[in-house]
Amino acid sequence: MTDPMNQEQRRQDFILATELLGGQRATARLLGISERSMRNLVNGSHPIHMGFMQDLTGALRDHARACNELAKATDPLFTANLIPGERAPAARRRVGDNNG
Repeated sequence: MTDPMNQEQRRQDFILATELLGGQRATARLLGISERSMRNLVNGSHPIHMGFMQDLTGALRDHARACNELAKATDPLFTANLIPGERAPAARRRVGDNNG
């Protein structure tokens, strides 16, 4: 069983998500808040309420979906992404794979 979330854990998750979304300025824009409000959330001056976490979760999911779509559109193993005259490369270990 995991321990219940506390404000510091929430803040650390918020900080990591902020970094993954492009930093404080970009995340503030995504959340519709000022950069000052974002700084106050990140530095712990203000508590991070559930509503911020819900909005942040939505932004992370949108970002992940966009990353997955771009990865598919750029992967040379999909023949539709090859320029005429190119051949698909041999499959190889990808960054993030834990096999082998």
